[in-house]
Amino acid sequence: MLWRNSHLLLPGAGEVTAVRVRDGKKMWTRDNVWGVGDLSPLGGDLVLKPGIRELIALSARTGQVKWVERAYDGEKRQRFRYPLAADGRTLWFLAQDEEKTATVVAYDLKTRKERWRTPVPGGFGGSEEHFAVLREDSLLLSNRSASAPNTPWTYLALGRRDGAKLWTRTYKGLLTVADDPTEIVSGDLLITFASDVVSAHEISTGSRRWRFSCEDFLYTDGALHGRTLYVTDGSAVTYAIDVTRGRLLWRRRAAVDAASPMSESETALSHSGRTVFQVNASEVEALDAADGSLRWRFAPATEGASAGALSGSVLIAPGVALVRNDQAFYALPVD
Repeated sequence: MLWRNSHLLLPGAGEVTAVRVRDGKKMWTRDNVWGVGDLSPLGGDLVLKPGIRELIALSARTGQVKWVERAYDGEKRQRFRYPLAADGRTLWFLAQDEEKTATVVAYDLKTRKERWRTPVPGGFGGSEEHFAVLREDSLLLSNRSASAPNTPWTYLALGRRDGAKLWTRTYKGLLTVADDPTEIVSGDLLITFASDVVSAHEISTGSRRWRFSCEDFLYTDGALHGRTLYVTDGSAVTYAIDVTRGRLLWRRRAAVDAASPMSESETALSHSGRTVFQVNASEVEALDAADGSLRWRFAPATEGASAGALSGSVLIAPGVALVRNDQAFYALPVD
């Protein structure tokens, strides 16, 4: 996890380490933070590390444990499952009991007290990979889950302030698939990915705005900057799409074939939005966001079984692209 573009937080076996982005220097290590989930931002300098039976709030700046919440252990209250969203004042998360009854909980990060809780129908609440969408006045929960695949996509909107059920809307012709990339919300536009198709629907009306077909399946999330969406398909082709009309602006195929299927791919944007990174299992290609022209290619020097392979991802800070390959990080200058 990248915190405030300055610290790279690396979870390990029972510990978290912070590395300074500017020079790679290790800032701190905190041990005895065993958990079952990934790090997620809470706002301010706090990050959440879900423990086995507690929630641990760490200072990203110092590594100090700020507080531990043990009430959501499945005995006193429903068990914490995973975070849904946070805004610095409130953490919204999903809790469940042994009967799998799902409840959305709003937890005040200052007073460390529960603000409200709202039971939601089975299948809602997202998953550990697909979080809720936080809007100005509401929290949008999709019915995407492994237990209910290929059902019509539906949003349930809960009020941020009181948890009231505001509305439920189904989007015709759009199915939920648990393994598909995460949806992107831009204003009133819901952008989804299924098989080889990118679709855009109006959230307020449910009507489809446009549909765009790619050459191959889409395995990973797209990246949105302004009115342009960038996606990479299974044939290592990157597309720039105008999200207002669904029109293709440019497309570019990778310079070399990936070492393994593009299900390991990723599309990322530099902090300024001027560079698009196409990450596959062999290398990172940096493309000019304006026209798709190649700026540079990067492949790590490895030996043995991992030679010729890239097993990682890209994190972005101002002027820097952090490329992870196995247990090594590379900081590359961009823009």
